[in-house]
Amino acid sequence: MRTSMRSGTFTRRTLAALALASAAAAALPGSLQAREPSRAELEERIRRLERIIEEHGLDKPPPAPGTTAAPAAKPAGPVDQTAVEAIVDEKLKKQKMLAGWKDGFFLESPDGDFKMKLNGYLQVDSR
Repeated sequence: MRTSMRSGTFTRRTLAALALASAAAAALPGSLQAREPSRAELEERIRRLERIIEEHGLDKPPPAPGTTAAPAAKPAGPVDQTAVEAIVDEKLKKQKMLAGWKDGFFLESPDGDFKMKLNGYLQVDSR
């Protein structure tokens, strides 16, 4: 008789533990998920993003091609042409020619104005 009472108590405790564990498991995924932001939080985020866009001038259309965003400043005095040419030559010497492979071998000037492509076909007949 005592054995049956112990097994009955054991069964009840086991069932209670299983019920408690299943209830905890059902509640667990919801607590681990990130909560959805509220409408007020989303509106505040939109306001901050709009302020950043305005501060950086990203809400203005880009300048038309061929025009500059700001007028170029005119030099205060006469410009020494030889000094300008020396600076330009030095900058051009520092630039490297671009070479690569895209549908054939190519060489391209640093500014992209000039490009040379080498491509062709090869046919081999071994009789």
